[in-house]
Amino acid sequence: MELFITFLIVLAISTAILIVAMILTSRFLGGVEFGDMRTVALKSAGLLIVVTAVNVFLPFGIFVSLAIWFFGLMYLFNLDVIQTIVLVAINWGIYMLLSAVLHVV
Repeated sequence: MELFITFLIVLAISTAILIVAMILTSRFLGGVEFGDMRTVALKSAGLLIVVTAVNVFLPFGIFVSLAIWFFGLMYLFNLDVIQTIVLVAINWGIYMLLSAVLHVV
């Protein structure tokens, strides 16, 4: 039960981080188009569930999730390599920074 609660908390935090990362990526790269908001929400939800499950349930899942993020975002949102690298870097960077801060507190 505790692992499931952890999963839900990490999923909620990861959702907020992905939204911020998408906005920042679009600003930095001059208007990256992710698609219709409803479609983006559904695609993001599916990807977030998979990535969060890998992070929570697998040892060293955070590193496996990098590949899932990269190929998942590129495929789901039809991003080019540069757009995907920037989005993954921002998303993963915020996630790691927040993880470090929360573990210290």
